[in-house]
Amino acid sequence: MPMPPPTPRIKHRLLLLATSLSLLLLSFLSAQKSFTVADDDGHRARVLLADDGDSSDADAEHAAAVDRHCAGTLHRDVCVSTLATIPNLAQKPLRDVISDVVGRAASAVRASSANCTSYLRRSRQLRMRDRLALSDCVELFGHTLDQLGTAAAELSAGNHTAEESIAGVQTVLSAAMTNQYTCLDGFAGPSASEDGRVRPYIQGRIYHVAHLVSNSLAMPPTGGGCSSRAACLRRTWWWRRTGAGTTRR
Repeated sequence: MPMPPPTPRIKHRLLLLATSLSLLLLSFLSAQKSFTVADDDGHRARVLLADDGDSSDADAEHAAAVDRHCAGTLHRDVCVSTLATIPNLAQKPLRDVISDVVGRAASAVRASSANCTSYLRRSRQLRMRDRLALSDCVELFGHTLDQLGTAAAELSAGNHTAEESIAGVQTVLSAAMTNQYTCLDGFAGPSASEDGRVRPYIQGRIYHVAHLVSNSLAMPPTGGGCSSRAACLRRTWWWRRTGAGTTRR
């Protein structure tokens, strides 16, 4: 027995279904023009790919600017995820880009400080080494915020050239990065098995701060990047010993 022809209502539903599937397919294809990156603190961001002809010029310029600024950084994933969310990146001068990264670092420092303070409130449950190390970290975070504030002020100073502003922040940014590793070193015991018990729960945020600051140091053409943590620390020692990059007042 032949099937009856579809009714107008069924035809309408089939048309709606076909339209929905087409829109879903277009959305999927559009999503393939971007990818997701995550930094070492778990933050995720969508990064636009510079397609040969389909991406807009603005998207292509933004992707090119991210690639250019992150080319010499040691922690590229952190750099990409940070710069991907900065609006009008391609139109910003270098010192404004560094200033934005410094601002993100300051926010991350505040989060780390709050995290360490929350553990200090449970001091009765902590070993003496952990209590002392946490207290030192909170103090170091205060110094770090002062240093990042100095860097932000230097970068926004209108009486300096861009080159002078960037050179002027090298020392304070390097010191801010060193503070993070000094904080973590305070938890070290006589052996790896005797390290403080709190460190695994706080080090992710602290490393994130250090990586943000490291990237801001590597962005300037004169910064030279850092091939390793040791290389960054050696450069810090040289700057302090020679007085190079002293912040102008």
